[in-house]
Amino acid sequence: MATKSTRSKTDIYLLGSTITEITGSKLPSIGMALSLFLHHHIELNKTIRESSTTTIEEITKFWQKPRIPVQELRNCQPKLEKLFEQWRLFNKNKNRNTLTQKSKEGEFVSKLNNIFDIAHANALNMIKISQDKEFLLAQRGKGKRGSMLDVDKHLEKTLKMADFRKKASLKRSQQMKKM
Repeated sequence: MATKSTRSKTDIYLLGSTITEITGSKLPSIGMALSLFLHHHIELNKTIRESSTTTIEEITKFWQKPRIPVQELRNCQPKLEKLFEQWRLFNKNKNRNTLTQKSKEGEFVSKLNNIFDIAHANALNMIKISQDKEFLLAQRGKGKRGSMLDVDKHLEKTLKMADFRKKASLKRSQQMKKM
């Protein structure tokens, strides 16, 4: 007789369950990043480094939607791996019922809803559009106010026009060289 798979077998301590992709209209939280990392590490049997690389690449794609400059991959990986080490220590000691253990777990769980901040150190200075600055500041605050709704049509039109001008300029310079 086959054994039934229960939800408790797939539950991840302090997180619930893993996620396979990042969705939503807000920047990823620490809990989402760790959940995605654990999906790659535990369910897909990747190494810690491979899991962190894949996870950071997916998170970076999400951060680039609102055009927020991010740190390099090599600087983001240790941050995620440190979170994993903290979670692993809590997982090892999950049967301890001391007051200290429970308070540390409570602090860790409360941090899970905070933003997984991989923004460049000078991101606020590098961002030109004031709405993007406001969005980043709102996401860093408590409750992660604000959301990414749709593509900025005005900015998209401006970028398309700049690209068109650049191509036209290159075309003219090539024609001048042929003469």
